[in-house]
Amino acid sequence: MSEQRRWYVITGATSGIGLATAQALDATGAPLVLVGRDRGRLEGIRTADGSPLKSGVRYAVGDVGEPATMAEAIAQIPEGDLLAGWVNSAGVNVPGSVIDIDEETLHRGMKSNFEGVFWGCQAATRRLIDQGLGGAIVNLTSTAGYVGYPSNAVYTAAKGAIIALTRQVASDFAAQGIWCNAVAPGVIDTPMNSSILEDNPDREGIEDYWTQLSPVGRIGTADEVAALVVFLLGKQSSFTTGQTFVIDGGQLAIGRLRS
Repeated sequence: MSEQRRWYVITGATSGIGLATAQALDATGAPLVLVGRDRGRLEGIRTADGSPLKSGVRYAVGDVGEPATMAEAIAQIPEGDLLAGWVNSAGVNVPGSVIDIDEETLHRGMKSNFEGVFWGCQAATRRLIDQGLGGAIVNLTSTAGYVGYPSNAVYTAAKGAIIALTRQVASDFAAQGIWCNAVAPGVIDTPMNSSILEDNPDREGIEDYWTQLSPVGRIGTADEVAALVVFLLGKQSSFTTGQTFVIDGGQLAIGRLRS
């Protein structure tokens, strides 16, 4: 009888932290189910040096805010193999203060940034309970879940909700051997943040603001965040659950712009 392979599911896998996490897990030889909206982009994922991914890779294409997409991700795990861990990394920028947001924007933003995490946690916990062997869930949130960012009402609300959901999942399913944690990055060099700068007349001002948010004096990299995510997926972190790990260059430690 062949050995059961232990798979990892990653949403938002085509860019940013999701992509960096996929590359980091692939380097360990772990088989992956990558989730995203665009099959072409999913199938085009390569290692950081441009080589094809080394481990087994399958794809689930769809909107992470739809439970059916998460069911498809679970269905990609071959019969007889196991789900080892699930990473909820998908998210979108939704600019606007409370007075700017309309109903459609609120629903779209929460669906992408919070409901996708909720449905991912549901799919992961159901499969892990059925297997009876436990496993890990990591939810990507943000320092925006702790402090306000200018004109970012929907995004910050969603990220705060993820922190609360992480604690709830951890408390509900610890007895089944499931550990669930969140990672809260500060400003990270990702395509989402790059899109904020594109064609912005105050690009230099925004970049300077981001740099000054932390005493480290720079923005972080997706690889730095992915390294923390991979640690939290491992059994060495199985006594750690319900926590949110901030990786922000010290931003929240100083609570203000550095001088």
